[in-house]
Amino acid sequence: MLFAEIKDIYQQLWRTVKITDLNATDAVVSKIMSNRGRYEQAQRESGVWWPVIAAIHNLEASLSFNGHLHNGDSLSARTKNVPAGRPISGTAPFTWEESAADALAMKRTDQVNFLDTPEEILWYCERYNGWGYQTGAGRNSTPPRRSPYLWSKTNHWTKGKFTADGRFDPNAGSAQVGVAAILKRIEQLGHISFDTLQPTVPALTNGQRPILRVGDKGFWVGVAQHTVNGCGFGPLSVNNNFDSTTERIIMKFQRSVGLNDDGDVGPLTWAALDAHKKLPGWTPLSGSSQPASTTPVAAPIL
Repeated sequence: MLFAEIKDIYQQLWRTVKITDLNATDAVVSKIMSNRGRYEQAQRESGVWWPVIAAIHNLEASLSFNGHLHNGDSLSARTKNVPAGRPISGTAPFTWEESAADALAMKRTDQVNFLDTPEEILWYCERYNGWGYQTGAGRNSTPPRRSPYLWSKTNHWTKGKFTADGRFDPNAGSAQVGVAAILKRIEQLGHISFDTLQPTVPALTNGQRPILRVGDKGFWVGVAQHTVNGCGFGPLSVNNNFDSTTERIIMKFQRSVGLNDDGDVGPLTWAALDAHKKLPGWTPLSGSSQPASTTPVAAPIL
């Protein structure tokens, strides 16, 4: 369906949406926010706004980073369910970032302006899932033509869903939290605003990461926390907050490599973190210490 055909419906539904299961929604949103940095990295690779990726990830793979964003199939092989055989390129096992980039590109994200309106985001997400609730048996949902992919756990959907490909049950409920509930709750908590939709991932200035110290917050604090964990220190909670615990672990790392233990993460400490032996399975932020043309790798779990 064209966006113009359904825009007004989405707009009205968004204006009147209310979350009906706050506990379930908050449980999902809490997990999303703990991995915000990883979704922001996927945004860098795809151009899709990070909360949209997170909402899709919840519905397709229950927020598991071991499943393809296409449909939740295991990353140990190409997808087996619809769409099968994805990603087309690359070799299994795939990173979640590789799979996410392929899934989002396959859904023609270049056609969507994610800095526009919530109704366009809702249109994209329903298109991602399929138009069965608009043109197929899903029209018999309650209320009619409401997809639980968008509206589950809100006042705009009660029952009726596809329980398998091509199999619609008009009485089926859903334990999943829909896109609208996730986006609305993230907005209510102040993490995003639809009044001024802007990506929140900070750009590098001349390739240099910022100097960090106690009291700082944000994406790069999470990168530093993730990196020092990967160097064998911590474990730190990767919460994007440069608190006293983070300072203490940074100081311990600095002493171990012969740096002044001032607790600040400046150029020398960043370089030491990049150079230090990494733990098995740890991967740096794409672009943080590698040429930008390299294959995307796993981003920090923030």
